[in-house]
Amino acid sequence: TGFNARYIKDNNIQSLCQITVTKSGEIIPYIVKVNTGISTKAVLPEVCPACGEELQWDGVNICCMNPLCSGKSLWDLVIWIKSLAQVDGLSDSLITKFCNILGIKTVEDLYHITPDYVRNALISYGQTGKQARLFLRAFTTCREGMFSIYDAMKACNIPRFGDKTCKLCLDCKDALIHCATVEFISPRYERYFR
Repeated sequence: TGFNARYIKDNNIQSLCQITVTKSGEIIPYIVKVNTGISTKAVLPEVCPACGEELQWDGVNICCMNPLCSGKSLWDLVIWIKSLAQVDGLSDSLITKFCNILGIKTVEDLYHITPDYVRNALISYGQTGKQARLFLRAFTTCREGMFSIYDAMKACNIPRFGDKTCKLCLDCKDALIHCATVEFISPRYERYFR
């Protein structure tokens, strides 16, 4: 990966640029060296591809600041499903594909339809293979599973709220559970969090 937009800009990484990578961790490639590119300046997107709003710098990333951006809602949905369901073989693009087929645009949409509806809709769209079964399993897990506070916090996709911050928040578990169950999560969904 290119790490972040600042790294890409500072190292002039652009289309057709040659880079040297090494394996980092289990499968993630890590950029070791940036070789010469075609042009002298990296070209970063200036507008959001989903909503057309101008992108702005947010730390080392360029982001769409439009709170109603469909791309942000879709990414939140992908993170929610991946964080809570954790189904091997279910990629971001597959989650996006099936959410688009089913008209699921937000996390909230997941909780307005049932696994039976999803199963029948996938069949009616001719989506009956392994990938569709993986998505149905992930959907059902999100709807009916029990989740730790840690997984729930990660699933919310809160900016700058990564693994370390979520783990630190576990020290305040009782306060988080109180806030979640009393003030923010309706009793209907309270049973999903332990």
